[in-house]
Amino acid sequence: MRYHMQRKEREITSMESMHSILRAGKFMVLALSYKDVPYTVALSYGYDEDENACYFHGAKMGRKMDYIRANPKVCGIVIQDRGYVDGECSHAYRSVVAEGTMEIVRDINEKSQALTKMFLHLEEHPENLIKRFEGDNDAIRGLTIFKLKIESLTGKQSKE
Repeated sequence: MRYHMQRKEREITSMESMHSILRAGKFMVLALSYKDVPYTVALSYGYDEDENACYFHGAKMGRKMDYIRANPKVCGIVIQDRGYVDGECSHAYRSVVAEGTMEIVRDINEKSQALTKMFLHLEEHPENLIKRFEGDNDAIRGLTIFKLKIESLTGKQSKE
């Protein structure tokens, strides 16, 4: 079900603007659901614009894994916090909501590429981490990598 934005003047319609928010963000808050019980978790991510996907890593077992296995439909938000506007009871921000399907990446080559995407996205100097994992298939095999295949994006921003 799609909803229209109540405050049209705050809607971000430019895909490039929404992509720039995803490129700039360092963590996404994911909303998961299992047997009508909601769960949110904040995770660092790597954004792959070409794949229209975000990659995450996590534990092989636990609540997040149970929820994703039971219901791979997820929603995530990335917020650019521009600060509270004193005296106006308002907040300056830009945000993007990504809806899609989460999958567990099993292919060793895709896991390696996803890890590199995360390092390039998150690290100021990713070279050492990239080298550390390069060709280390045992270490990569031991990681759990999640891929959010983005199906829709919506953006919103405060008035400037």
